[in-house]
Amino acid sequence: MREAAARLSAVASGVLTAVRRGETERDLALAIDVRIRQAGFERAAFDTIVASGPNAALPHARPGERTITEGDLVVLDFGGVYDSYCVDLSRTWWQGRPIGGPGGL
Repeated sequence: MREAAARLSAVASGVLTAVRRGETERDLALAIDVRIRQAGFERAAFDTIVASGPNAALPHARPGERTITEGDLVVLDFGGVYDSYCVDLSRTWWQGRPIGGPGGL
């Protein structure tokens, strides 16, 4: 379990630093799925969720063609199967610089 958690944490760190304004939810979900496989997971544990802006309020949102823009809340929920163990995590962040704050993660 520790190994699976460490690998998924590394995926999350890489994904969060690679997100760019103007990217679609669907493209980001694909990038996450590729990184999950590259990290040594057998497969994704479930359909990756990427939801931005108004979609971030939808439980179990499906990634679509919406473009991530400045000021969006972005929800990520993803996981992988490693040695028959399913591990997952969720992250929410603000894309850009909130008023009065440092921005980003």
